Amino acid sequence: MPRVPNSNYVASQGVPGSAPFEQATGVAFGQAGAEAAHRGAAGVEAAALLAQRHIQYIEAEEKRQRQANAVVTKLNGATEFFGNAEKQLQFGYKDESGQYVPPVGSVDYIPTLQKKFKDYQTNLLSTVQDDPGVKNALDIGLKRMYDARLINAQHFARTLHVQEQEAEDINNAAVSAKLAVESPTPEARDVVRDTFNAGLDVKYGNGRPKYVEALKQKFNDQVQANYMELLLNQDPIKFQIQRDAGAFKDVPVHTQVSILDRYNTKIRQKAIEDGKIHDAVIAEGRERTASLANYGLLSNEELESIKGGYHKFYKANEYEHIAAVNERAPDGTGTMQIRALRNEYLDNQGYMSVDKIQKYIAAATKMSSDLGRQHPELTRFKEELKADQRSITSMDNVQLNKNIKSLKDDLDQDKKVSPFGGIMTNIQKQKEDKLRAYGDVLIRGGMSPKEAAIEVRRRRQENEKASKETIQGIIDNIKVK
Repeated sequence: MPRVPNSNYVASQGVPGSAPFEQATGVAFGQAGAEAAHRGAAGVEAAALLAQRHIQYIEAEEKRQRQANAVVTKLNGATEFFGNAEKQLQFGYKDESGQYVPPVGSVDYIPTLQKKFKDYQTNLLSTVQDDPGVKNALDIGLKRMYDARLINAQHFARTLHVQEQEAEDINNAAVSAKLAVESPTPEARDVVRDTFNAGLDVKYGNGRPKYVEALKQKFNDQVQANYMELLLNQDPIKFQIQRDAGAFKDVPVHTQVSILDRYNTKIRQKAIEDGKIHDAVIAEGRERTASLANYGLLSNEELESIKGGYHKFYKANEYEHIAAVNERAPDGTGTMQIRALRNEYLDNQGYMSVDKIQKYIAAATKMSSDLGRQHPELTRFKEELKADQRSITSMDNVQLNKNIKSLKDDLDQDKKVSPFGGIMTNIQKQKEDKLRAYGDVLIRGGMSPKEAAIEVRRRRQENEKASKETIQGIIDNIKVK
């Protein structure tokens, strides 16, 4: 057991792993201090190395996260770019100069989209040349995006191709139907029709779309309908003969009704215009004849034509009056009556129409006949009326169309219902169309849109009242029986 120096005490326990205490020397203590210092230095070095590695790890992680963010941001930009590129190719767009660039067809859609992808990919990868990791990740992401977009682009191109073919078929049907009607003989018309139908058969074979058969039927009906309308306008008698023979039996009934309605409307309009022209010619001819008579300038031949009943503007029973006027010399009587008529016209001039001016011209002509001679003031007044008539007749077409449009808009506000309730029948719609045509005539005659609308509604009420009275009369007769 170790002894305590300068003491009789001996320790009951020794120091583990060491020599007896009294055997320890200064050298031993010196070696122990060196070893402790070495172990401390090694610990410090290990701690410093661990800290350096930790910093390197953090910096590497931050760089990796920045790279990931860059890849996602650039791929989002690529997704937006390709979305816009697809919209431009599908719907068209305006370029930098403001010019409209139309959408591409099915043939050019995929090649154009591929070129845009290649150019964008090249430009985008060139911006990350100094970062291989980002470049590689972007390249992989762009290729995956392209593969997915290409599948969708192929579907779109196929659908667009089908739509283009259908549009071309419809356009060819319209052109062929027109050419068939314009053919000089029925045989030539059949050739055009058969060529179009055979073209569809060859184009689609047995795998034709559903619309093809319907289009062929519609085309054949349209050829017959076009020919029917052309023949009706060119030769109504021949049309009736062929119609009675069943030449147009394949034309749908509603199409036949529409064609006949258009023809009848045109005939009625022409009759109205012809009637206006005829009335104007008669009025002008009578005025010219009366003016010549007032100055005694009617020739014996023209007087004889009136007397014989074959004059264009005067009847035989008017011969004595015209002959008497032609023999009298003009004087200044009737001045007050002429001025009163002109003052009345001037007071109402702001509300004048062609029809009203014609009434004043007729009144002036009658006054001239009643006076039995030409009067200078009456002559000037009639020339003034003619000038106003020409001014109103030459109304600007733009203003005329605006008035007609205003009348149409006003009448469109009326409820389109039957006078007996419910939706209007075809006959009632035809009556309504006639009333609107009547309104257009009133506008062309110089009436304002508001006045024309009032007149149309008044006549409509009269028609409805007459229809109701007719129906009620039929009901009453049935009840009596």
